[in-house]
Amino acid sequence: MSWRELKTSWHDTDVANCDVCGNLIVRRYWSFIGGDGQEVRACREDDERLAQRLGIRTTEIEAARAAWQARAGEATDGTIT
Repeated sequence: MSWRELKTSWHDTDVANCDVCGNLIVRRYWSFIGGDGQEVRACREDDERLAQRLGIRTTEIEAARAAWQARAGEATDGTIT
């Protein structure tokens, strides 16, 4: 459990989102170990308690992220529907 810097180059267009609530992560993120032993990136410390309360597992996070990326890839005008 600690704050970590998000390491990206100035021209990187990838977007990093909070694994718990989905907010945009710009510069740093709160890192903690989820219920299944994997690292979870959060935008604030309180999201760790929220993830524990909701019982969020990193496998669920990865599935949601993959679904979002698939939808984003299908959008032709750059918007997510």
